[in-house]
Amino acid sequence: MQKLASTKVHLALAALLAVFAAGCDDGGGDDTGDMGNTGGTGGGGENIPPGVVIGDFETESDMPGVYTGYFKDEAQGWEIAWFTYTDMTAGATITPAEGGTFTATQDTRDGAATWVGKMTGTGFSTWGAGMGFNMKIGTPPGAVNLSAYKGIGFWMKANVPVRVKVVDVQTTPPDRGGTCDSTAGACDNNFGFQLSPTSADWEYYTVTWEQLTQETWASQMFPAGPQRDQVIGFQWQVKNGTTFDVAVDDVRLLQ
Repeated sequence: MQKLASTKVHLALAALLAVFAAGCDDGGGDDTGDMGNTGGTGGGGENIPPGVVIGDFETESDMPGVYTGYFKDEAQGWEIAWFTYTDMTAGATITPAEGGTFTATQDTRDGAATWVGKMTGTGFSTWGAGMGFNMKIGTPPGAVNLSAYKGIGFWMKANVPVRVKVVDVQTTPPDRGGTCDSTAGACDNNFGFQLSPTSADWEYYTVTWEQLTQETWASQMFPAGPQRDQVIGFQWQVKNGTTFDVAVDDVRLLQ
């Protein structure tokens, strides 16, 4: 397993990403297949496949004691920083705050302390909320070629179902780095997979490109599947009407 080289991040840089976090599913409806955990479940993660770690939250930022999940690999052209995003329901709450700096939380997994990406919140009534990252920081963010990888793996602890999504160019409008034509139908129907946690503890999940599907609420459907050579980022999204507590750690690209 190869861990990406990391550098300290300026907190303002992480906050900037929230401007481009709107690549969210605007409609309702679940994926037709809910296959849950496809990797190891909790414990020591004996079934974790090899991969390139792109998010473990263990690098301290330029503010002592603050961890943001920022990673940079200049050779690959990847620069990753996390954000939260929401449907902007008045009075609803999410932590870390949308539009602010995404800071990690300390948790315990397998008896050891670890820094994780975590979001908590309640009160969203339109489509919900989520957290995620883009693979390349920019205005708008750029796309990267991940066709050499089989999908994505990660540890997750959640009290509600979570849809893990890949944001690619074809489902994203041009103002956020994509090619989706809003005159042909709604954009942001990203390819995803619905996960239903089987316990309140940490579980390890793997999701391959082939498992990702679009939802049925939008007219623009792409039968060829996600553009794995034009990936903008990844997101973990919860539905409206939930009080959620979701944590993610050790995100990796599957080899």
